Amino acid sequence: MISANNQRGNSDRRVSRPKEAEVVALWRRTTLFRSHFSDLGGAPVNILYPGRPNDARGADFKEALIRWNGQVRRGCIEIHTRASSWREHSHQRDPTYNNVVLHVVWEGDMDEETRRQDGAVVPTVVLGGGDVLRSSAEPLRLCQTDRGRLSGAQLRTAIAGLGDARLEAKAHEFRFQSQKWGSQQALYLGLLEALGYSRNREAFRDLGRLLPLKAVQERLSKSGSGEFTRRRLEAWLLGEAGFLSRCSSASARERRYRRRLERLWPLPGEGDRKFYPTWDLFKIRPANHPVRRILALSHLLWRFRRQGLLPGVLEVFGSAPETNFPSRLESALMVEASPYWRTHFDLDTISPKPLPHLLGRPRAREMVVNVVLPFALASVGEETDLASRTRRIFTAYPRLESNSLERHLLLQLNVDSDFANSARLQQGLIHLYRAFCCEGQCGVCPLSRSRL
Repeated sequence: MISANNQRGNSDRRVSRPKEAEVVALWRRTTLFRSHFSDLGGAPVNILYPGRPNDARGADFKEALIRWNGQVRRGCIEIHTRASSWREHSHQRDPTYNNVVLHVVWEGDMDEETRRQDGAVVPTVVLGGGDVLRSSAEPLRLCQTDRGRLSGAQLRTAIAGLGDARLEAKAHEFRFQSQKWGSQQALYLGLLEALGYSRNREAFRDLGRLLPLKAVQERLSKSGSGEFTRRRLEAWLLGEAGFLSRCSSASARERRYRRRLERLWPLPGEGDRKFYPTWDLFKIRPANHPVRRILALSHLLWRFRRQGLLPGVLEVFGSAPETNFPSRLESALMVEASPYWRTHFDLDTISPKPLPHLLGRPRAREMVVNVVLPFALASVGEETDLASRTRRIFTAYPRLESNSLERHLLLQLNVDSDFANSARLQQGLIHLYRAFCCEGQCGVCPLSRSRL
């Protein structure tokens, strides 16, 4: 048993207990100035990177990096007003919290260890004492960039270079995937990942492994006889993804639509799959629901069924003029919604607002920048005209929609929201975060004082 008498003594000073949101804000302010803490047992806890706010189900901060008991641990940080809230909220029985590596509280009111569902012990840091608000001898800033020596133009040049590095890294990964799976399957898996966003990326990759492109194309080759229509393709993809096996409590209209799909799936020998991708549907935006993205996939596969997905995409890529490239390729990937899917975000649920596209321009733009451009670069020689053309297009590509990761990096760098005014700069911010920030690599970051 761990004694928390000292921590309880601090809280017994009758400082008013803050709300949980205030503890979250306090933790964020504290880690601006301090990297070294102690857990309830007195063991040192070193914050290598405090993570970023989690906008999905689970702990408050994700992708944090800490050192505890001599080991570097990567994961989430959960914050409560009281240490006992961990058990009150049943986190010790919830596998979702098995990625938590640090428990931060205002008041240490619990003598027992904080344990996850998998049995692992999580260190607990208490913020209720006055010492925690004092600056450390080794301060931790949100970013170690020396803003006094790095002008706005220098920062933009450095981030643009990181954007180029991300493009090259993605191209390298596509070369590896093409050697492993073949070029067509590599492109297919890349597009599936882009359809899944961050929360359902792995689920879409699992779907791509369950239904490899070769198997889909073999089915599509039979479509000329009418045996395998586009609606049957929709039913097959939704069924193999697990969405037609779910119970429905919808109205008569939705039940009729579902039954039409169910009659088309399974085909003989199918429908007995024991494994389905695991989909994250918690607070998902209606337009991003996996069912809608799977239907968009079926339309793309049908659209490129004659020449094949890879030749079809590369044909559009090679023929579009550079001045009109974004619009041409984005339009080739966009999918309009049918009347039913303009009003529904999954098989059974009516959307609160109209949804005109299964795959709109913002997501098509993401797919071009994150998949098509690096794949095209991976598919040609390093010094070819097409490689140069790909890099020019990437350099001039318009900005994508903002996301929480970009906003987090802009806050870290203390720059305005209009700083990332191109896809190249946005990709650079992502590369900065992935390769340096959440890896605890401040000392070798291109923006760090030691590298200026």
